[in-house]
Amino acid sequence: MEQNTPPTLKQKLHSLAAFLPIFEQQDFIFGTWSEAKEGEPRVFTLPYFSLSSHADVFFQSAYDLGWVLRDFNWPQWKFTSEATGLRDDPTKLAIATPDQLFQLITTVIRQDRF
Repeated sequence: MEQNTPPTLKQKLHSLAAFLPIFEQQDFIFGTWSEAKEGEPRVFTLPYFSLSSHADVFFQSAYDLGWVLRDFNWPQWKFTSEATGLRDDPTKLAIATPDQLFQLITTVIRQDRF
């Protein structure tokens, strides 16, 4: 019986990096905002963000590869100097540890849903 071995960190990084050529295309759009709409009188659909098909596959890949941490308090972490430094400073991001990358990706993806 063949066992499914989890992907290595290198494989996980390569899987996400494979999206880079798509994201760097000049006409690439990650998603779009819908407008608020009144369906029936006084019944509104609130605006929402809809991911493009490539962005949706990227998000699903991040979940499938285990980039999105389940037991991590990302709402609290995102306000730390560590989180803002990784988000805003490319030099800090370039030397991030694997754990920091997992935390950052989790935060970016999860906050999209809230």
